[in-house]
Amino acid sequence: MKVHGTKRGSSVQVKGESRKSPAEQIAELAASPKEDEMKNASTKPLADPVTKAMREQPGRWIAWNEARRTVLATADTYEDALRQAAAADDPEPEIAKAPGIQPAVAARPFTLLEGESDNVIEDVKKIIPDSDEWLDTPNTSLWLEKPRDLIGTERERQLRYLLRGIRNGITT
Repeated sequence: MKVHGTKRGSSVQVKGESRKSPAEQIAELAASPKEDEMKNASTKPLADPVTKAMREQPGRWIAWNEARRTVLATADTYEDALRQAAAADDPEPEIAKAPGIQPAVAARPFTLLEGESDNVIEDVKKIIPDSDEWLDTPNTSLWLEKPRDLIGTERERQLRYLLRGIRNGITT
């Protein structure tokens, strides 16, 4: 089983073939519609079922068979995706979390947690060592958008969720 995380690097080599790393796969997804365009995503045909699942299931865990490019599971938790993939009797499923925020989470009102500032840049400076460089670098967890470009927009909450994850050691 391969679990796609936040490891930085180039393509993965498998039996002499070159396969795209999770970051490269997400980079391909960056060309997909943004969150506010997602409601129309189903009108555009997608040949690859894994890419389609990643686009249509933001924030969910996707398990698939790389050789057949078939989706084995979509779930809210890693454990559920793993359980569903095992039930599909696939010996080596690949599992990754689709970029974005689950619609159920996005529908909830956003509130700051204790210790968070109204100014997200202050929070970035507390958490990220080279904050200015980080703010201006496209981020795979944000559909390859620069974190600074999300500040003051409806999508700033995605940046805040990412910062919470980094602060708590969940993502990098």
